[in-house]
Amino acid sequence: YTPGKITIGNDVWIGENVTLGHGISIGDGAVVASNAVVTKNVEPYTVVGGVPAKKIKYRFPIDVITDLRRSRWWEYAPETISKIDMTDPIVFSQRIGEVLASAEKLMPKVLTIDDFRKFQ
Repeated sequence: YTPGKITIGNDVWIGENVTLGHGISIGDGAVVASNAVVTKNVEPYTVVGGVPAKKIKYRFPIDVITDLRRSRWWEYAPETISKIDMTDPIVFSQRIGEVLASAEKLMPKVLTIDDFRKFQ
């Protein structure tokens, strides 16, 4: 038996004592509440919690989620992203496209389990 690969997107927050099922995917921007047991894929920008984890709500309105996903803002340098006030997700989602139009992508290394094993 080989456990399925777990995929965790960008800008994801996972609380303490969370159990993730084999082969699941957690979408970009998702939030997983502490003590949740995730047995199914989590949609982008969705807040889930419970045993088993269920959708509680979307983090933002659907149009904001669409803009954030389309922008792929996490692929750019912090200096580029910080040009926009990130305390208001609605304003951020509306302005990010214009800022990134002239910016160059930053492609950091994708982390794997082997990267974390180095620290054991």
